[in-house]
Amino acid sequence: MTTRLADYCATRATGLRNAPRPEALALNGVTRAAKAAQRAKTRTHGFVLRNARHEAAQRAETRFCTNKHLF
Repeated sequence: MTTRLADYCATRATGLRNAPRPEALALNGVTRAAKAAQRAKTRTHGFVLRNARHEAAQRAETRFCTNKHLF
């Protein structure tokens, strides 16, 4: 029984040692909020660019399909 308890305590101590510090967690939260704000600002622009790329790819694919008979 003592071995189990010792193993448990050792595992728990390791887990606590490897746990992120509260200040690191707070910094992660700030960073996450900043990234979310940045995404909200650029979301529309990125969406437009993505659509343009997608449409260009579709046009290229269609062009390739329509020229298939030439090969």
